[in-house]
Amino acid sequence: MRAEKALPDASRTEAHKIARNSLLLGVGDAIAMAMGFVTTILVTDYLGENYGVFIGAQRFTLMFLVIAEFGLAPLLIRRIAKNRATAGTAFTNVLMMQTGLCMLYGLVTMAAAVSIDYLPEHRVALLLLVAVNVLGVFASTQAGLFEGFELMGRASALAIARAVATLAGVSVAVLSNGGLEEIIFAYLVARSAQILLGVGLSFRMGVVRRLSPKFNDMRVMLREALLFVVAGAAYMALRSIDVVMLSHIAGAEETARYGAALNFIEVTLPLIYVAQRSLLPAFSRLGERSEGEGVARDTLHVFSALLVPAAIGLAILASEALKLYPNRTFDDSANVLSLLSISLLPLGPIVVCAIFLTGFNRMWTLILAYMLTLPILVIANAFLIPMAGAEGAAIATLLAHGMLAVILLRAVRLLGVEVPVAAFLRHMVAGLVMAGTLVALAEFSFPLVVMAGTIVYFATLFAITGRDSLEHRIMAMIGDSLRRLR
Repeated sequence: MRAEKALPDASRTEAHKIARNSLLLGVGDAIAMAMGFVTTILVTDYLGENYGVFIGAQRFTLMFLVIAEFGLAPLLIRRIAKNRATAGTAFTNVLMMQTGLCMLYGLVTMAAAVSIDYLPEHRVALLLLVAVNVLGVFASTQAGLFEGFELMGRASALAIARAVATLAGVSVAVLSNGGLEEIIFAYLVARSAQILLGVGLSFRMGVVRRLSPKFNDMRVMLREALLFVVAGAAYMALRSIDVVMLSHIAGAEETARYGAALNFIEVTLPLIYVAQRSLLPAFSRLGERSEGEGVARDTLHVFSALLVPAAIGLAILASEALKLYPNRTFDDSANVLSLLSISLLPLGPIVVCAIFLTGFNRMWTLILAYMLTLPILVIANAFLIPMAGAEGAAIATLLAHGMLAVILLRAVRLLGVEVPVAAFLRHMVAGLVMAGTLVALAEFSFPLVVMAGTIVYFATLFAITGRDSLEHRIMAMIGDSLRRLR
């Protein structure tokens, strides 16, 4: 009986720790997200059809990024979270290995572009994006060091610094009538500023002063990282293949339409990164203990509560959202955005299940799920893009996300995670009530409609859930935290 009573206390402690880390990351990433969204709108609107070239080049270079990353950043987080005494050695080993891997990444990416004659007139843009991604790999390693120690404030500082520097650099490029290469160079400068800040914060920790490479340990880390590499390659292909195939089959104009819609979907990425960065250290610490299953269940619940209104609301208000582009160049992307918005519904289960499987050393299960989904995505794109262009790519993405979510939910259920189906249904009911509100208020201003829809959704959700529901408990926890601040 005592063991049974101790478990809820442990779970609550872990939940509070995750909530604290998520709050720290969330505040920083919210600031970075807002600034990043402004930057993206500015770049997309400024480049117009050339944005198709930009996003096509960007996604092509990202497809090979797993060579540089090699799964080492999450491995670093897990190692430090389990044993902080190894931080200096692990950090040194990762930096040394990534230096060689980044050079290999650059060679492979450019060789692939030349071999298939991909964007032959924009090789400089491809090369600059490779450099941006290389610096991003080192920035992720710096952030991984902080997250392994659960110093989430420092990790957030890196994200904010990058967002500020990117917006400033892009603004200068736009005001000076710069071209595509000048825009990408602004991203490169911003990544450099982020790296410099990371070096300074690392020195303050003292870990950098204790750098001590161990070559035998590098071999061990590379072997451990192989599964992360396979999973990362499959994930990056899933994330990038739609844009790359659209660019190759339909050209820059359709890719720009798709990218303009995709920008609104990727506003949710900071939420995903917050979850990954908060949950991976926790799941790594918990190992096979049953607290991890409870944390996974509750996180599935929370993600559903947040992404359901985002998906439904954005699908209904797609036309209004696209008016945020000042030149109104992409008003014809409304159908694309509506379709992509629905793909947010399975995104929560995909993210949470993937992190759970990673933290609990079930990488082969995750890889198998990715490998089953990837051919479906490729075939669907090959069939639908010639027929429907950007809309076809959006339908293919929706089908692939739905299939992947079903596979991953089944996998975690077999590992003992309770899938909160009843909560999912309640969120859908509240979302449908919100949808009616959005349609009824369609003639009013966009911000007012969004605000009203949000209020109706959460009011409905709290009305149809019991006092002991997770939503009510989270609100009580937030209230307690605010009272302590006083």
